[in-house]
Amino acid sequence: MSDSRCDPAQLLQEVVALPTDAARARLTAGGAVSERMGELVAEARRRIMRDLPGALTATARLVALADDLGDPRDRAVARRARAQALAYGNSFDHALTLLAEASALAEEAGDAVEAARARMAMLHPLARLGRHEDAIAAGAAARSTFERAGELELAAKADANLGETHRLQNEPEHALACFDRARTVLAADPVAAAQIDSNRAQALLDLNRFGDAQAAFEQAKDAFERAGLTRGAAIVEGNLGDLMSRRGRITAALEHFERARRIFEHGDAPGDLARLETEHAEVLAAAGALEDAAAAYARGLAALTEHRLSAEAARAGLSYGRVLTRLGRYDQARDVLAAAERTFIQNDHTIGRGRALLALGELDRAEDRLDAATTHLEEAWRHLAPRPADAAVAAHALADVLVARGEASAAVAPLEDALAVSDSFDLAPLRADALLTRARLHETAGNAAAALDDLREAVQAIDRLRGSLPAEQLRVSLLGDRSSAYERLADALIRDGGESALTEAFATIERAKSRALLDRVAGGADLADVDPGAAADPAEVGLVRAIATAHGELNAMYARLPERGADVARWKDTLQEVESRIRELERRLDATSGLGGLFATPIELAEVQTLLQDRTALVEYFVVGETLQAIVVRAGGVSAVTNLGSVPDLLEGIERFSLQLGHAMAFPDAADDPVLVSAANRELRRLHELILEPLTPRLADAERIVFIPHGPLHAVPFLALHDGSTALIDRCEAVTAPSASVLRHLGIPRRDGHALVVGVADTDAPEIADEVASIAAALPDTRTLAGPDATWDNVRHATTSARLVHLACHARFASASPLASALQLADGWITTRDLYGLDLGGAAVVLSGCDTGRAAVDRGDELIGLVRGLIAAGASTLLLSLWPVHDAVSRKIMAETYRLWHKDMGKKGLGRLSSSLRQALLACRREHPHPLYWAPFFVIGPP
Repeated sequence: MSDSRCDPAQLLQEVVALPTDAARARLTAGGAVSERMGELVAEARRRIMRDLPGALTATARLVALADDLGDPRDRAVARRARAQALAYGNSFDHALTLLAEASALAEEAGDAVEAARARMAMLHPLARLGRHEDAIAAGAAARSTFERAGELELAAKADANLGETHRLQNEPEHALACFDRARTVLAADPVAAAQIDSNRAQALLDLNRFGDAQAAFEQAKDAFERAGLTRGAAIVEGNLGDLMSRRGRITAALEHFERARRIFEHGDAPGDLARLETEHAEVLAAAGALEDAAAAYARGLAALTEHRLSAEAARAGLSYGRVLTRLGRYDQARDVLAAAERTFIQNDHTIGRGRALLALGELDRAEDRLDAATTHLEEAWRHLAPRPADAAVAAHALADVLVARGEASAAVAPLEDALAVSDSFDLAPLRADALLTRARLHETAGNAAAALDDLREAVQAIDRLRGSLPAEQLRVSLLGDRSSAYERLADALIRDGGESALTEAFATIERAKSRALLDRVAGGADLADVDPGAAADPAEVGLVRAIATAHGELNAMYARLPERGADVARWKDTLQEVESRIRELERRLDATSGLGGLFATPIELAEVQTLLQDRTALVEYFVVGETLQAIVVRAGGVSAVTNLGSVPDLLEGIERFSLQLGHAMAFPDAADDPVLVSAANRELRRLHELILEPLTPRLADAERIVFIPHGPLHAVPFLALHDGSTALIDRCEAVTAPSASVLRHLGIPRRDGHALVVGVADTDAPEIADEVASIAAALPDTRTLAGPDATWDNVRHATTSARLVHLACHARFASASPLASALQLADGWITTRDLYGLDLGGAAVVLSGCDTGRAAVDRGDELIGLVRGLIAAGASTLLLSLWPVHDAVSRKIMAETYRLWHKDMGKKGLGRLSSSLRQALLACRREHPHPLYWAPFFVIGPP
């Protein structure tokens, strides 16, 4: 070192802080200016990964000082450092300008190696700007210079940069070869090795070597953290988030993205933060959180555009446009997609333009602009021809539009192309969609048998794909997006006729209804959040982990499809190997005691019939297109009814009844006025005509009915449905269930343990205190948690040994975010997610508060609300409410229900909550005839 009194870090700090003249004097004191400049540049470059804002400030001062002092080599060295800092801050054009100047200055100074280092530094900004061929040329020239000069470490760094460029060119094998050569030479440099490991992991990911990629990412992150390079670690955190997302591990992905975000938000790399924002948006979209995804895309896209990252902005715009299309924001989607297409045209990116045209065609189809859709999709098919998987998606979309236009013969060619590629690539999603479209062609031609075969095969393909998704929300999204396959198959089977066809139709409906909830209730696992520690046997722990890993690999493979012949063969081989491995692992796990069946099997019709006593019926509703249909199951037979009302009429009927409830709530003292009662019953009569009257001949002798609602029917008070003279409650008991398969796992409440009564009264609901006291007095062996004792910890611990849990407290249904629906305990609100953590173990649960039974209906007819959390936690029976309840009336209903239920238990040994509730509601109706008071309450549970 030329100045033993000051190390480079301290000297750089002084030079940056001093005025210009003083900084120049400090740098030149004692001579050896070029040596000192080299040390300061090296120190500034080291700061780039740990303190980018500081590195930008330091390199700007060094460039100014070098220019002032005039040495061409020093000027080149300073410019190279400044350019590298700018490139990491996403100012790529400015960086390239400085690097061109640096190369020229180094040539002027006769330093070929320094000129080559400037050319090597161009690779990063050139690649990020999409100029891959220019990047490869610059890198190859730099490496040749280094090799001739005997600079092996510099040649290795050129290899590392070339590897990343090859990877961006979709040449992962070439990239790995470059990375491996570089890693061998640079192994002793932990920072350089970490950078190579991070880039190498991306190439491994492109080759579907997911486990190796994750290991390389984690090794790189650890190395960056040990070196104090927080920005490098944050970049790898984002990469790990992307990997976890593709493997379906949504929770882990969000955790990685959040850690990366917190670092980038305090740095000076807005481009990296913007890119992270769009990757985060992809996770949210995959999880079905479309509104949140759209907001994240909007933020990320604005920042990418601001920082002139046009290629990345265009790619983000494609995904953003698709999300906007799904949200029905068609005008906004068209603007975003058109902007992306313009960018791809400007960059001469044929494939990118093809993908934009495909997205625009999908948008046209959603808006029923079939002519425009045809034009866009024909162009997309042509542009995407070099990428068979993408082209096949465009071909299928085109075929779908042509079928909608009535041009069946024209649809055959693109449809057969899509099916051929789906077979060649073994693409279950595309094959399922194409089979559904071909089934429509067969139906148009009157070939019902061929259509039925295609529908069956499509459903099988969807079920197979569902098995590759470890995250619950991804499975919900998949079934929701393709639910029409199950509906159409069930409809075709019913039209086909015969008992065996009806049996298959019932099974088909169950395969698409509340499947994710069934997985939870049946003791299966959400593999994205699986806790291997739940297994008692260490060998079982390993099997669960291996299955979770393999399912993640399948999900990631479907997330990134191959594009060339060699890639296709390797992809198919890997796919078959992973599926074979899963089958073997699950077979081994099934042979042990506790964790087999990670994805639950829906119930068969014959088993449903064994659950039904004499004079008990099960009504399973489903929707085909806009038409409501039902299958009625009795112990001795099954029948289907296809002439129920339309979904729009049903929605209108529910809205009209809701308006009547609103009128009564506005004037509670006059709610029982005969005029208001008559008006409410009139709307219930209309609902009865739509959804129950056509079933009457099949239900005439039923004393108990189990309703399996669908969609908006989950909001219908079935007991209050009125035929003009009597309500259903006058004729029989009724319970509901999310699906027949979930019903199988609901049962008689356990009789051992105590009754737990929880109450949180306040000035808005003072009657809760009396309700708690009266129920506690009516039941034996009761434990009470009231007022400040009704905390979450106390409730959670007390429920583990309770046979009955009664919760008298405020409830909140969050329609915008139903998983945030909550119960108010003494120490705060307890959400649906919190309820998952309860161990109810077969307890009956009664929630007497307002709106406790309301739920959003997600795709796949998944109920999202308090009911989901309680069923998943192990409740055997639930008593809930559909709308706000009257405090005093609710207290009376609850007291009478418990009196009758306890009496029934003492007389018969077992009590049926639905029977006791019915009698209590009939008593209430005699005093308060308006359904506002008595009809919100319903039971989910066994018949």
